[in-house]
Amino acid sequence: MRSQPQKDRDEKRSQVSNEAAAKHLKTRLEAACDGLWWSSESDYPVEVVWQATEDDPPTAPETIDEAINEPIKEPISETTLRKLANLPVDSPIQIADVEDFFKRQITPHSWHTAEEKSQCARLSTLKDLLTAALPNLQVYCCGEVEIKAYVIGNAIDGSIAGIKTILVQT
Repeated sequence: MRSQPQKDRDEKRSQVSNEAAAKHLKTRLEAACDGLWWSSESDYPVEVVWQATEDDPPTAPETIDEAINEPIKEPISETTLRKLANLPVDSPIQIADVEDFFKRQITPHSWHTAEEKSQCARLSTLKDLLTAALPNLQVYCCGEVEIKAYVIGNAIDGSIAGIKTILVQT
């Protein structure tokens, strides 16, 4: 059995490791979003969302049993999303499937220009990064006509992380 000082050191090491992994993910998301746009009835940039939460950052479990029994963090609540996006209480929020949300954007067509095909490929890579790195990834579409879209989940350090853009649908 480990002593309390050893447990404290291990917990600190785990927290530093989580913070480093989260920082690396944020850097990768920023690079993936650089110059990227989302095309709907208008084109809008794709931007990184990164918001620290008030929760304590997760720590690594001590045993396999703890890892198996560790609770999975819940998807981001509508209340948290409203705070993050500065949305009024009566603003509609719809949850969309990640695959469905990206499908039109990542499917290249014969009429696409080279730049549009490049955007499709980059958005596909971004989708893969988001789905691999962020547990509880959800798409939240907020508003009507000019819709704020958030594709967010939980980073390893407890932050809310992902991307946002605007969709225009008339």
